Amino acid sequence: MWPDEWREGNILPLFKGGRGADRTDANDYRPITLTNAFSKLFELLLLGRIEGWCSANCLLVEEQGGFRAGRSTLDQIFTLHEVLAERNEAGTPTYMAFLDVRRAYDRVWRDGLLLRLLENGITGRMFSMLQSMLQSTKRRVVMQGHCSDDFEVSVGLPQGAVLSPLLYSLFINGLATELKSKHLGVLVGSKHIGILLYADDIVLIADSPKQLQRMLDISHEYASQWQFRFNCKPGKSDVVISPWGDDLEKQCPPLRLGSHVLHVSREYKYLGVEMGDVQRHCWKTYRERIRKGVGLAASQLAYSVSGTSPLRIRTAVHLFKTLVQPIMEYADAMWGAMSSNAALELLDSVQTHFCRRILHLPRQVAKAYCRSELGMPSMRERVLTAALRFFGQLASLDQQQRLAGWLFRRRCDQVDRDRGGFSWCAKARALLQETGLEQSWDSRSVPEKWRDIVHEKVQHLCGNEAARELQDRSSLRVFCQMRPVTTEGWLDRAFVHRGARVRQLLRCGQAPIMERVGASANLPREQRTCRICNSGQVEDAKHFVCDCPHYAAERKRCVDEMKQLVAKEDAPRLERAIDSCDLALFLGDHLLRGVSPEVAQAVDRITCGFLKRAWRAREQAWKDHHLPGYEWRLK
Repeated sequence: MWPDEWREGNILPLFKGGRGADRTDANDYRPITLTNAFSKLFELLLLGRIEGWCSANCLLVEEQGGFRAGRSTLDQIFTLHEVLAERNEAGTPTYMAFLDVRRAYDRVWRDGLLLRLLENGITGRMFSMLQSMLQSTKRRVVMQGHCSDDFEVSVGLPQGAVLSPLLYSLFINGLATELKSKHLGVLVGSKHIGILLYADDIVLIADSPKQLQRMLDISHEYASQWQFRFNCKPGKSDVVISPWGDDLEKQCPPLRLGSHVLHVSREYKYLGVEMGDVQRHCWKTYRERIRKGVGLAASQLAYSVSGTSPLRIRTAVHLFKTLVQPIMEYADAMWGAMSSNAALELLDSVQTHFCRRILHLPRQVAKAYCRSELGMPSMRERVLTAALRFFGQLASLDQQQRLAGWLFRRRCDQVDRDRGGFSWCAKARALLQETGLEQSWDSRSVPEKWRDIVHEKVQHLCGNEAARELQDRSSLRVFCQMRPVTTEGWLDRAFVHRGARVRQLLRCGQAPIMERVGASANLPREQRTCRICNSGQVEDAKHFVCDCPHYAAERKRCVDEMKQLVAKEDAPRLERAIDSCDLALFLGDHLLRGVSPEVAQAVDRITCGFLKRAWRAREQAWKDHHLPGYEWRLK
């Protein structure tokens, strides 16, 4: 019947008349105990069945975007922004109330939830299973290794359970249904939009204070009827008027939620981003807040991964992409697309500062070098990718079924008629034209494999921009010739070997040779000659590494050792580079890709040894030409 290991593991079936059912008659089901693994699987199967039922019968209102397949916070942010933008363009104020449900999941009235399930047609065995899961739940508190006795919980949904978000959406769904039945909200085209929900995050949208007060009264009555409360503290539940104006604030009467007067603020942090302003300073508050947050997170991470025993650079970069970049990139498809390049550069400076710290480089190092050397895309590149992908998501939405899809096409049409100046769609059109994808704008559709197409186009555009930025910096001329490093651990040697450190400084243009020292002193290039050998040649990286006779003995020793090493290797490119004393042999790694790892490591060791000895000799001679303690200042 049932496998023995199921019974031994306390995994019991729940079917009518089954052996695992603890019952008094054929129709009386009681809670059963399941192991954690089977419990999760059981919840997932149940979630799929309930979601399918809700979708087939349209039980959840379209305005509910929380934890539903194919939806995200970005859809709600886009919808609210476009509603406010359209009304701002028409000069019509919008009154919003952002409501926070106090301890939303923990205070769900279970009997009310079960009633709501029955009203939505969830009956029979499905209802019995849900009722079984909600009854007689027990909790324990663990503190400092000590565990309390079990106690029963009669209210709320279990935190972390996969079914809780969907059950809560069904529980709160009646509020949206009641507001929609009274046709409350702002009129956008032919649609009334009066409420947006993302689980327990609620925003009421009205065209007048009187209408908003009526919606607040309905919300308070619904909360009282279904036994939950709103948190009315400032910053938790606020009123926002868009566009903000002192006259509108003064004319707006006190708005009450029950007995509490709601605070009126300029903006409100809705789903993680400040909402309310859609005009000139749109998203400025959010950008400033996020810049401080990521700056602190990046500094803490840089402190943790660097120091006397630093992590590998590749590991540090991975941690940055895992812990810091997600904070920078949240909702950047919206706010990033509508931000100027200067605003994105400010955020990009956080990444650049982190790169300089893990590479142990001074502030003068160009950000273009840091990004290219570590393979980290710029903020502009990430924003472009996110915005264009989001355009594809919106274009694929059914405008008959999805509010965001309908609003997207409406706003795109307005942009084509030279309206929609505050719209995200206007920025999206400019980005599509910039990347050569304007055909998707005209057709309001995207081809298959849109994500791959976007990645290719954006990478090509931003790659060309990065190449021009590198070429425009004279200090990065050597790096442009050498290309970024791909060998594992190549950059990490700069922390433990003096020669590898010299190599890194020469690559990024921060070694105090006459070409760079003369440039900082504003000397003409012809006067930046080598003071060590007095040959009259400009002392650039190539002269120091390959030509300067002052280090001829060290250089010959290095070349002879490498010739002996690669004599048995089939590496003609490397042999030619050794014979010609190519600069890439000393400052790059691409010539070593065709040889065995052992030989590559040996060549790298020989190269670093030469650079260490040559630089030590140069430091002794250079003391006669710079101010004491200031190697970048000439006497």
